[in-house]
Amino acid sequence: NGINVQEIAEKLNVSSRTVQRELKGIESIASAHSLFLKKVLGVGMYIEGTPEQKNELQIAILKSGQEFTQKERQELILCSLLKEPESIKLSSLANDLHVTVGTVSNDLNKVGEWLKDFDLDLIRKKGYGIALLGSERKKRKALGHLIAQQLNEYEFLSVVEDEYDSKNRFSNGLLEIIKLEKLTMIGKMIRDIEKQLPYSLADSAFMTFTIHLSLAIERIIQGEVVKMDQEVLEELSTSKEFNIASQIVNELEEVFKVNIPNAEKGYITMHLLGARQRQEKNDWLEESSTEIVVG
Repeated sequence: NGINVQEIAEKLNVSSRTVQRELKGIESIASAHSLFLKKVLGVGMYIEGTPEQKNELQIAILKSGQEFTQKERQELILCSLLKEPESIKLSSLANDLHVTVGTVSNDLNKVGEWLKDFDLDLIRKKGYGIALLGSERKKRKALGHLIAQQLNEYEFLSVVEDEYDSKNRFSNGLLEIIKLEKLTMIGKMIRDIEKQLPYSLADSAFMTFTIHLSLAIERIIQGEVVKMDQEVLEELSTSKEFNIASQIVNELEEVFKVNIPNAEKGYITMHLLGARQRQEKNDWLEESSTEIVVG
């Protein structure tokens, strides 16, 4: 219903002049969220906009005071670096995480060590910022590992079956990169196509494969694609798995309205071949164990 400057001053235990001085900043923040600070003579001031816009601003205000643990900070830094094709300013990261530049710099040392396992290099240059050096395939592998760390196999299967609220487990950075709705849709698509395979996917293989495809779709939408040697691609195209990969690609293109390059089809084939080899190895181990027991 509106509130005047004097009432705000009394609530905050400051002078009216202080409140007046802050109003320009308030107008700027409101405007950034498509809201307007209205001033009505005899009534006071109020924020004009839809309930959704007001709710969005309230969430942004709550987030601005959020404190992150060291692990959460490092995960968010990794997410920013993995999804951002350009360099990022150290001060920008510090501002987003509500810490000093020195704290971010220390976090980057740990992040750099973690990235070495995926053959990715962290580049730090004065006046340039921080960037990640490495292929798209390696970046996806690192992202996939980050996502898999958040959920165990049981929780992941529950997510795909819509029986688990994974938003409580995923960090905001990961939720921006991988949309849970897509993860669920792709998981169900793989379960349907799995029936055509002469072997079943182990839970771990199903989890890895679903994450791989979900990441691939998000990255393709962003214009990031993988590359594959033409000879390797031609060799893969002779396998039965390549035909199934082609079917998966056709379905993904239709559902998500994207064009998927042949190289992506090759990597999908490699996932399926890897799953088959693991299954055959497990079958062989089971047979060997049985022979030992019978013998």
